[in-house]
Amino acid sequence: MPIPVIVIVAQVVATALVGVVVAYWPRIMQWSVDSLLPWVDEHLPAFAEDVRLAFQSLDNAIVDIRRAIRSAWRRVRDFLLRETADFIRLFNGRWAVQITSYLRNQAMNGKPIVKIVSQEEIDWDDLPEDVRAQVMRDELAPVDVTKIRDELTQEG
Repeated sequence: MPIPVIVIVAQVVATALVGVVVAYWPRIMQWSVDSLLPWVDEHLPAFAEDVRLAFQSLDNAIVDIRRAIRSAWRRVRDFLLRETADFIRLFNGRWAVQITSYLRNQAMNGKPIVKIVSQEEIDWDDLPEDVRAQVMRDELAPVDVTKIRDELTQEG
């Protein structure tokens, strides 16, 4: 039985939100140290210690998550050579995302590199904002997923 689209969208939104927090955590912490915590100290001194403890707990958890993500991505990159996402306009007015992955065959039986292509239909509304903007400018290009992920895991 197919998973309802709303469940998939909710998972994507939740994952994206966590991803944004994790990706921007060093900046969030810098802002909290420079601005939020001094403001709380001055305007809400009764809560200052609780706010500091909350940020400390969050920081410990998110730093662990960031380390785990980097470690997992390094392990994936041992066999994932390249991955791209192509957004394709279908004949029925719908769209599809085609993911092409090039993997190093760990067993080395036969071909040393394996190409895997998967495709999923999606609605216009479910396309990422930057992809929709590219379509409107007639500049749609493949997305180099490995390059983006490599850059994200090198930050901070």
